[in-house]
Amino acid sequence: MGEPDDPSISYIDAYRADGTFNSEFRKCEKGEVVWRQTETGKWSFERGVLRMVSETIDGKKSVFDNSYTVEATMKDEFHARLKDPNYLFIEKRIVKFEFPPCYVGA
Repeated sequence: MGEPDDPSISYIDAYRADGTFNSEFRKCEKGEVVWRQTETGKWSFERGVLRMVSETIDGKKSVFDNSYTVEATMKDEFHARLKDPNYLFIEKRIVKFEFPPCYVGA
């Protein structure tokens, strides 16, 4: 849950062993999805820093390069801080790459 510019956005990141990732973002209002975005790219982890370089957004070529300092790792959760702006992401492991219905929450 949450992005630096909008705490009501929810997201799911899927990290693969080959160094690729998929991310899906959405925003719900009044029980309905009002915004959705997908992202693909490559990830790496070195010296406590998770780097995510996007290659596509909604299927179109687009590059973002973000680095996060990993502050904690647990079996079902990890905490990673984006430096600019200073924002702590708390990611929780889920069984399936899918969102709950909007009426459940974001």
